[in-house]
Amino acid sequence: MNLDALKKPKIYITLLLWIVAVVLLLQKDQVIAVFTQVAVIYVISSWFFLNRFLMNEVKISNEIVFFSFVITHYLNLQLISFYDQEILSATVPLFIEVLHQFLVALQILLFALVVTINNKKKQRIIFIYILLAILAHFVIYQELTVVRILFDFLLFFVLLKRTVWLDDLHKKTLGIYFIFFAGLFFMLLSKNPFSAEWNVLSSNASWFTIPFFLYDLIKIYTLAVIVKIPAVIIYNHMTLSRKLWFAGIFQSLIPQIFQLTLSLILFFFFVSAWQAQNLQEDLNKSGFISTGNTQPKIISDEDAAKLKLSGIIKKTYPEESYYYFVKDSASSKIIYYQNIDSLFCQDLWSSSQTIFGNGLLAYPVKLRSWERYLNKADFWQRGKADKISPFSFIDAADGWFTGHYEVVDKTKDFDAVLFAMPTRGLSFGRVTLPLYNPQGQQISHFAFDIMFNYKRLVFSDPMVGILFAIALIFFLINSFIIRRVSEAGAIINKTIISKFENLKVGIREIAGGNLKHKLKLVGEDEFVELAHHFNKMGEKLEETIAEAREKDRLDQELSVARDVQLSLLKNILPDLEGFEIVATLETAQEVSGDFYDVVYSDENKALFTIGDVSGKGASAAFYMAQYISLFRFSAQFTAFPKEIALRINEYFTKHVDDRHIFITAIIGVVDLKSGRITFVRAGHNNPYYLNAGGEVNELNMKGIGIGLTKDSTIFKNSLEKHELVLNENDKLVLYTDGLIEATRVINNAEEQYGEEKLIQKLSTYKNKNASFIINDLTSDVEKFFSGQPKNDDLTLLVIQKV
Repeated sequence: MNLDALKKPKIYITLLLWIVAVVLLLQKDQVIAVFTQVAVIYVISSWFFLNRFLMNEVKISNEIVFFSFVITHYLNLQLISFYDQEILSATVPLFIEVLHQFLVALQILLFALVVTINNKKKQRIIFIYILLAILAHFVIYQELTVVRILFDFLLFFVLLKRTVWLDDLHKKTLGIYFIFFAGLFFMLLSKNPFSAEWNVLSSNASWFTIPFFLYDLIKIYTLAVIVKIPAVIIYNHMTLSRKLWFAGIFQSLIPQIFQLTLSLILFFFFVSAWQAQNLQEDLNKSGFISTGNTQPKIISDEDAAKLKLSGIIKKTYPEESYYYFVKDSASSKIIYYQNIDSLFCQDLWSSSQTIFGNGLLAYPVKLRSWERYLNKADFWQRGKADKISPFSFIDAADGWFTGHYEVVDKTKDFDAVLFAMPTRGLSFGRVTLPLYNPQGQQISHFAFDIMFNYKRLVFSDPMVGILFAIALIFFLINSFIIRRVSEAGAIINKTIISKFENLKVGIREIAGGNLKHKLKLVGEDEFVELAHHFNKMGEKLEETIAEAREKDRLDQELSVARDVQLSLLKNILPDLEGFEIVATLETAQEVSGDFYDVVYSDENKALFTIGDVSGKGASAAFYMAQYISLFRFSAQFTAFPKEIALRINEYFTKHVDDRHIFITAIIGVVDLKSGRITFVRAGHNNPYYLNAGGEVNELNMKGIGIGLTKDSTIFKNSLEKHELVLNENDKLVLYTDGLIEATRVINNAEEQYGEEKLIQKLSTYKNKNASFIINDLTSDVEKFFSGQPKNDDLTLLVIQKV
């Protein structure tokens, strides 16, 4: 967390203005309508700025944001609980209202941060929650329990995806968080201030919708965290065997729960529809009501003509009462009226056929907007006044009840008036009829419910036997299936765990250095394939280690060979009177086939040579050592370069069987008194002569490489002697092909140093001594490679007359 970012005053100004803008939006005073329009624009523009600043610059953690949201929300709940009566009566002090709106603004900002941080910092997720809040305000919170439960399920699955931060936590931390969030969840349930009375505030977003929605968000997010933590512990911190065991439980138990739930829902709808249809038919039978209960006429013929074939008439004078009527379809005359009371409900109940239900309720009901639209679109019941409600599980009571329940205790009569549905019962079938006033105008609807009051349920009731039989059959069948599936799953899990343990043992053996350990698994599954690759890996590791040891041995030998080879070359060349002679050799590998040497022939003459053995590596270095030995040995008997070249060629053609090996060389002699240099070129690169004036001349000479022909005559005739007198500051530059053939790769294309670049470089060495030329040329070649590996050895020899 970067606290230094909070030193910027811009963030505090933006935050303050954002909160003020949100408070203005929550106000209902028409005086500030203009300000609220400006506030909308500012809220949208600054909201995302605040989120980006806190996430990217402050780098605030998810836990800090969430706990801040919890504290802010708890303070607001305490405020609402303390001023609940003032809120319901709309007499809240201005300061308390502004404080409440300030806390709401902070909650909105903090929770937006929570979901954004857990959505890869993509802020478009905020719009989803805005749409959910709008849906809650206009639809969800206008309805009752069942619709809200469905909405809570939707919120749960949406918020469950915003708990990814739990995946990175340690097991002990997860345990602490589980205890904390479980306590927080139960605390939130006990602190819910949004009782049924708050429905009167359904149009007030500031005091009802937004606080209620934020309460739902924190409650369900806490529940999502509680559910997610055990899942994270299982798939991140448990052994494979435990994971497979839990996987088996989930695969068998969860589908069974869903299957049972779906079966119960389908059974409920089927039974409710069948019982409601029977109740509908009983209501349309005119003969089930005794004539003695028929009421006097309470509506005129003119008003009766407005009524449908059946329905309910509400009379309010001298007391509120309801009358069921039936009209003659032929004459449109009302056949009778029937006062709806407990006796009416008892007669209707006694004639009804039911499977589930122990009583009947009759009450006025106000259909919700979506229910009215569904009523109009109900094509399978179109034309009927009395209709079966497909949503009988929704509490539709409007405060007035009368009904009848079967009397369990025969010594008592029972005339039920129920005021708490569905907490004491559940409707298993509902028929709704239009409700009219005495003037024939439809004012609402009236419902008849077949109720199942589980408070009055006894074991001897037939319904208990039916439920018990259904549950027993379901659990016996499913237990048999689950047991068989579990046994098969246990065998599979045991096999997987056994093979996994073998792999784990193999990994430990390999890690301990036992590369000969082999896994033996039976079958053709992925574990067997993995074991095969595992065994191959052990073999490859053995081979690789052996190769590495051999390579280390060879590297050590090559290092020794390099030291021996370099010891053959003189680090300090002889000090020739009147001359400066400087040489260098840079190898591309451990050992080299390049060479140079300078030895005295007598006190007035010195022999020099430079050359290159074909090929690279140890063999080239071996032949280079032989050449140097022969050169030094020959210097004791002759000072003629051509004679030395003939003797060395004769040796290599007679004693070296490899015909692919040959040597290119320049052999020369320096006369220290006269300054004359005489040399021959045996297939080597042409040397360059630099006079004191800076002019560069290439010395073209004939000659074939040493070891290419056994015929001494041919070799002798190919050699061309060249003589050169060096004056003061004149120089002779000799080199191997590692200079002009130095190659680098630029943009996938090879580029060579080349002779042109060499000549151009040599032309800059006027008045430069031999040491400078050697150092500058090697530095230029190094710069040319630009860190790329060298492709050949490089040797330089410069002779300067001083």
